[in-house]
Amino acid sequence: METAMSIAMKDMGKLIAAANSPQSEIDELRGEFDALQAETVTGVYNIVTGYGADPTGATFSDLAFNNAVNAAVAAGGGIVECPPGTFNFSIYPSSLRQETITETKDLKNIIIRGAGKATILKGVSADGHDVLQLNGVKNLTIKDLAITSIKTSPADMSHGCNGISVTNGTNNVTIDNVYAYDLPYVVKPTYVDGGKPFTVQPGALGVEACHNINVINCESDNCPFGFEASMTGTEPYQPYGINVIMNTFKAFYRILSIGASAPASGNFNEKLMFNVVDNIGIGAQQALALTRVSGMFENNQFYSDLTAIPTAISIDTAVVPIGVVSCEHAVVKDNFVYYARCDHYARVGGTGSGATKFCSFKDNQFTGASDGAGFLAIDFGGNTVRNSVFANNQFRGVTTVAYDEKYYESANDNVIVTNGAGTRFEKLGIGTTGDISGADFVINGMLGFTYSDGKSATNFIFRNGIPIAVKQTISSGATTKVFQVLSNADAELFNIDNSGHILTNQVTTAAVPGTQTKRLPIYDVAGTLMGYIPIYST
Repeated sequence: METAMSIAMKDMGKLIAAANSPQSEIDELRGEFDALQAETVTGVYNIVTGYGADPTGATFSDLAFNNAVNAAVAAGGGIVECPPGTFNFSIYPSSLRQETITETKDLKNIIIRGAGKATILKGVSADGHDVLQLNGVKNLTIKDLAITSIKTSPADMSHGCNGISVTNGTNNVTIDNVYAYDLPYVVKPTYVDGGKPFTVQPGALGVEACHNINVINCESDNCPFGFEASMTGTEPYQPYGINVIMNTFKAFYRILSIGASAPASGNFNEKLMFNVVDNIGIGAQQALALTRVSGMFENNQFYSDLTAIPTAISIDTAVVPIGVVSCEHAVVKDNFVYYARCDHYARVGGTGSGATKFCSFKDNQFTGASDGAGFLAIDFGGNTVRNSVFANNQFRGVTTVAYDEKYYESANDNVIVTNGAGTRFEKLGIGTTGDISGADFVINGMLGFTYSDGKSATNFIFRNGIPIAVKQTISSGATTKVFQVLSNADAELFNIDNSGHILTNQVTTAAVPGTQTKRLPIYDVAGTLMGYIPIYST
């Protein structure tokens, strides 16, 4: 028998699946989910009236918040109600994390609920900390509230502050309608610490992978990042089932940053699966930055009106909306990008540990101004882009080329399809499940050849009834060669011209012997015998 909570979780799955549906359908599903979710609770635990939290922010509310969460969990579920006000935390709440993890702690599907942006959970400390750190826990919803943080020692450069971090096997968590803003950060020599409103950082202390994490309908402002996930490829459990859907992120460095270091062997860990759909990103240097991950990244919109060279993140001043490095099985499609100025619209390639492979970049719209290419290849020791498809991406304002020449190299086995002269298939192998058994490539229609070398003729190969026909058109004279056979040294062996003449350089002369051994019949196109060509034995 299904419980109300199991039905509610199914409705969350419907909500995620309906990300591209009309807004009315999404709103209806959200209402069903909220109603079913409410049926699972056994009580409401108000952190102010029930546990003495301070909504003025004059004193810390750590103890009151933890007591309310613990009471709800002990009761088997409930709503931890956070009314309007500012609630200061001196450290991330202990009720939502474990110090030592022997099993993932079950939070009993509790709901931590605020009153929208009127409820502010605020981290306050000298050297900074995550406002909420979900460490080794499961079965939790956080919704309808705001998160921010301050450092009382701004000169401290030890580390920054994140909003909600998901670590060490945390799973089955939904973060819904949460607004994160003004999170402190520190620029380190090779990375940015803190400043992440929503982040998945798996860690090596959990007993299972972080999975089934849903960040939906959230918002961020004045932070370096929007959503971030950073993983170490050698960790025992790699996250999967991470859904980032229908959010609006205002960030000045990276909107969506998802990456992993190289695993212990090889380049790529195929378990790193993300579903990033229907998000809006505003104002960042880099909108979508992917490293060694897979998944769906589609129907997002990225905007930037900035024209000056950025200075906030001194270690990285590149302005490139989309970057894909050493990824496999990633699909980047149907995204809209407007950047008033960028270095390139996209950079795709490899690192020292491997190339980007088996990826698809389709139907993306790029507009604004690129000082360089549409897609620039990252070539690290020969590791660039292989076995990937680039199809129907549209560019406006590209200064150099739509696609770097590296993409076209035959050794890389890429397929590039455009609406103009840039369509090229250096190698093409297409399997079919059609009626022609064993065929690798089936055409239902006509195969046409046009020229970019100054020639004006156009050739077609097609089925003309039963036979296969070769036809030449456009400025084609009677003596123009229509069909040709070349040797392995490119010497002409055999030609047929538009008048039907056979042309060959392989005619030899010899004395005619007295007796022929065979004869070759010659017919006209109507099938009438015209005569014979004699064949001699010597």
